[in-house]
Amino acid sequence: MSEGWSRNWKRVSHRRGDSDRTLRAGNPGGQTLHQAGVTQMGPIDKAMVQTALDAFTGKDVYLHLETTNGAYAAHRNEQAMAVCAYIRNGKIRYQRGSIQGDGPYRVGLKMEDGWTYAEGLTDFEVDEAGRLLMAGHDSEGRLAIALELSATPFPM
Repeated sequence: MSEGWSRNWKRVSHRRGDSDRTLRAGNPGGQTLHQAGVTQMGPIDKAMVQTALDAFTGKDVYLHLETTNGAYAAHRNEQAMAVCAYIRNGKIRYQRGSIQGDGPYRVGLKMEDGWTYAEGLTDFEVDEAGRLLMAGHDSEGRLAIALELSATPFPM
């Protein structure tokens, strides 16, 4: 489970230190997204997410991608099948990253030989380590999907 998520997969608030090793937002002032106030998980701002995606373009990055309906499905319906997909620290390089939709959002990462794609994203942050963390929460605040990118491996 990703740093910042509680055991029951609900969004939690994040404490941030004084460190500012974050992505440069590509603006004239050189302000980072972290300096711009994107310091805890909140509703997706498409322009800020696109800026963060652009900062990783053409670079080797570590991917964390997971999706689950987990125990939620079985809890409500004993006949339901729980499903999940998970990859952590998959190393990729993409040529184009794009966020689309009006919310929930989808993000596609075009690689040389294929795509990585996540749909249902609702929230994001760029943390003090410069990682782009995106998540999709259901109406009850439970995690349904996570897509995270980092220049360094995620903790195991």
